[in-house]
Amino acid sequence: MNVHGKRKKTDLRGRVFNISWFYSIVPQKLGEGATSTLIPLFIAQVLGGGVADVGEVSAAAALAAVPGSVFWGNASDKVKRRKPFLLLGFLGFSLSLVLIGMAHSIRVVLVAGMVGSLLSSAIGPVATALVVDTTPGEKLPEAFGSFSRIGGWSFVGGLLVGTLWLRFFPLQWGNAASIRSLFVLAALVASVSIFLAQLWTSEPIAVHDRRRLSPSRVGKAAIVVVERALLTLLQKGSPPRAQRTQRDNEYSPLKIN
Repeated sequence: MNVHGKRKKTDLRGRVFNISWFYSIVPQKLGEGATSTLIPLFIAQVLGGGVADVGEVSAAAALAAVPGSVFWGNASDKVKRRKPFLLLGFLGFSLSLVLIGMAHSIRVVLVAGMVGSLLSSAIGPVATALVVDTTPGEKLPEAFGSFSRIGGWSFVGGLLVGTLWLRFFPLQWGNAASIRSLFVLAALVASVSIFLAQLWTSEPIAVHDRRRLSPSRVGKAAIVVVERALLTLLQKGSPPRAQRTQRDNEYSPLKIN
């Protein structure tokens, strides 16, 4: 019988396992959802950048995140610890949002996004490993389902907040102030995950090595990075926005001579 409430469940052998730490990811996912479409808007509307600049920032973030997730997973297995890497990921994500929101150049956005992606890439593999380490085998499908639902709905909630924020606040504050303030707000919300993880997350009794730098992982990482790089090159080769607009107007089927 479960006497520990909703946040603790018991397996068939009577062993109790705690799922409270699942909810520590909620603030981070809210912040991620709120800013998921914000960087391209920030680059274009606040910093005056173009499509190529957005491509460069996205490519740099992917370049850091893909190998970063493999590195943090292996490092976590190596030292037999999960909690410090989870805290590092939450901290890196929050700090990167603050730095991006305060940036006045695209180069700062690129560096902050790259560092933030490198650090926050620890969240995914380490959280997944922590679910496996702290959950009895027969309860793994249920645990992963709960963890995915919590993170997914939190992301959707953040996306909704970000959409409403950008719908109403620019009318009062203007685009630049609204976008910058949303970055800071999302960072503050996401930082709550650091404190929740510190309170609710415990190191597992046994840590099993599951992450190996296998050829398949390296291959998948290389494919993603190459795709990002090609996208950036293609975007750099496209004509400036003013030229595209003039060209589109010249050949528009709605143009009246």
